[in-house]
Amino acid sequence: AYLRGRALVEKNAGETTDRAALAQFDTAISIDPNYAAAHALRASMLAAIANQTDKPDEVRGLYDASIAAAQRAISLAPKLAMGHDALGFALNNGRLDTGAARTAFTRARDLAPGDADILRSYATFSAYDGSPTEAAPPIERAMALDPLNARVFRSAGNIAYAAHDYPATIRWMEKAQAMNAGISIAHFAIGNARLMMGD
Repeated sequence: AYLRGRALVEKNAGETTDRAALAQFDTAISIDPNYAAAHALRASMLAAIANQTDKPDEVRGLYDASIAAAQRAISLAPKLAMGHDALGFALNNGRLDTGAARTAFTRARDLAPGDADILRSYATFSAYDGSPTEAAPPIERAMALDPLNARVFRSAGNIAYAAHDYPATIRWMEKAQAMNAGISIAHFAIGNARLMMGD
């Protein structure tokens, strides 16, 4: 169930696949309530769904559940980077607590300096937290570590957008789409970049 959920996370095609991944992580946790990695990815999916849902009455509960799941993952495995990463994302997006989010993202980066997904999360947070120069080294390392990961290149596009580099936004998003045609938000980001360029 955990591996099926991971495959859906990698597909990253929007709320439908995120909800399907969440169901798989819930199944894994029902089999093994102490499966820290399943709790961490459950937290990530809850926050991702909260970001995308068209049901505003669900958002707060989804973020609260995401934070609780991330905290559970951390309590089970304090050195599991993905638990800290999920907590950072939920705190930043759900509570707008950038200080606590930075602590969580930094802890994740320090625990897993060779994990492309952790590096891309840290870099994206840094870019939107007003530190675009801090975002460059980790996203470059993430691209070198995992050159077949479409989510890494989508993050590079998001980082370029935060830096107002709209041609690079388009270039990176198109690269992500070439690897995963259904990857979420790429069309949206390209449209925003073209709009900002006056097209």
